[in-house]
Amino acid sequence: MCKKIIFLIVLCCVVCACSLKNQKQQNVNLYLAKGQNFAKVSSVFKIDLDEKLGQGSSLLLFLDYDNPNDSYKIRVLGAFSSVLLKARYTNNSFTYDFEPQFLQNKQIKELFEQTIKVLISKDYKDKYKCSLNQCQIVLGAEMFKNKYVFSNYNKEGFAGDILCYYRRGVVKINLHLLKVN
Repeated sequence: MCKKIIFLIVLCCVVCACSLKNQKQQNVNLYLAKGQNFAKVSSVFKIDLDEKLGQGSSLLLFLDYDNPNDSYKIRVLGAFSSVLLKARYTNNSFTYDFEPQFLQNKQIKELFEQTIKVLISKDYKDKYKCSLNQCQIVLGAEMFKNKYVFSNYNKEGFAGDILCYYRRGVVKINLHLLKVN
């Protein structure tokens, strides 16, 4: 009887040790949040759209910085690398090489341009409110507030995840940083 009890205790300890060893460690962000955007760098983001906007897991946003001209080439690619949008941002203004139908809506165009400016313009550097793990920028009037939450920072100080709340959270878009140069 005593041998069976000892055997069961040892077996329980082995099972517990194996299960603890196989548990995934939670990804802890060791880098502090900084009020920094993606100005003067090229970057690529994966776009996850809100369910209200449809499935968007295959959308990519490219922000290519052109150093000699101090401008950005902006492209949004869809499935099979199809170009959905092509634009240039120079001297605080946008010019579109390829403007899709959905940008004919004035509000959507304003939100798109505001988001790009938040990502690359230096105009918003004093608007960051940072805590230990995230920074936020809140823009717009009380009725139509747009909020950008930067989190999951890397060692260079760039946010890995950017959650965009438009029109007081009615629409949410996630941007996941894939690459920065």
